[in-house]
Amino acid sequence: MQDTIDTTARDRAADLLARHPHLNAAETAEIVQFLAKGPIIDRGMLRGDPAYAATIDAIQSDHARHFRASLPQIVGVIALMTVPIALMLWVAIRYG
Repeated sequence: MQDTIDTTARDRAADLLARHPHLNAAETAEIVQFLAKGPIIDRGMLRGDPAYAATIDAIQSDHARHFRASLPQIVGVIALMTVPIALMLWVAIRYG
């Protein structure tokens, strides 16, 4: 088992969060991308750090559209919930 964990992305995100709001456009896009799509464990560790929580909240409210579920994601979740229930009802009515 490997004992080292790559924390490069999390360290970079922490650096950007520490410098917020004094970031250029590319750095802002980088931190928004990390907070929206980065490894969940890294995002959770940064969110759990009181030094970064307020900054993360500010970034998420300023760039809210990047953190919303897209229409295909919403449709997929609804389908995942609806299709099994519909199949169970169909089986119950057909063979019940």
